Amino acid sequence: MSRIVLLAAAALAFTASPAAARDSWGKANIGFAEYRLDADQCSNAAFEARLWFGPIEHIARATNAMQTDLFSYARSHDIFVHGVTVTIADQLQNAVDRCLVDRGYRRFHLTGAQERQLARFRKGTMERAHYLHDLAADPVVMTSQALPTVRPPEPPADEGKPRKQPFEIIDFGPRPV
Repeated sequence: MSRIVLLAAAALAFTASPAAARDSWGKANIGFAEYRLDADQCSNAAFEARLWFGPIEHIARATNAMQTDLFSYARSHDIFVHGVTVTIADQLQNAVDRCLVDRGYRRFHLTGAQERQLARFRKGTMERAHYLHDLAADPVVMTSQALPTVRPPEPPADEGKPRKQPFEIIDFGPRPV
């Protein structure tokens, strides 16, 4: 499961996702070979990312408080799984975004016409890659369509150290023998 999440986050580096279907990354006057190399290397940044478990613990505590009956327990499990999946995917995407920003890339917004043209190319094809590169390397596009790009923060430095207190254990009373 974690490998699928990693691959999905890596694929988001230069391809449009459903949530951000009109945004891409670019750097004026960049060559195609360097563009592709940066895409591959920044996609690999997700594999080396340190996960920040603070938000995951927060989701665990919040869903734990929802467990009042059997129905709520089942629903809280679904919320927990979804919340953790989204949190991890966001952290992996942040690793890719940090890499791109560090290499001088900026996010830009595709126009409606550019998005319609992009939709004509199948994902993963060289034609699509060349089309995105042509947009990303165009100084006019990068000047007129650039979005404010902020480098996502690094995970806390103390992340990964053992917890001072164990997770709260809930006692549900005596168990049947």
